[in-house]
Amino acid sequence: MCSSGITNQRRAAIKQQPDGLIQMDTSHLTALITRLANERQALARATKQGEIELLTGWVRQCEKEINGEEAFLGMDLTDWNEPEMSIEDLMAELAA
Repeated sequence: MCSSGITNQRRAAIKQQPDGLIQMDTSHLTALITRLANERQALARATKQGEIELLTGWVRQCEKEINGEEAFLGMDLTDWNEPEMSIEDLMAELAA
């Protein structure tokens, strides 16, 4: 039953456009990212140790949820921080 539920969830997250392109429903991921931004702001404003500890836990949990949602959607974001070319190569390409 769990596997069919996951399949149904994945189907609900995928929308086929009239032109045949497939679009993922990332609304839940967007909500999680927004929540993470809000929690980080609250953490930055926190002054009491207990509040800082609580909000730190919430931030970590939001990050875990985002990672899980990205995995669920099949997003591989591991290479986003790795540039495809160096600054020097980019500048040379732009100058050409």
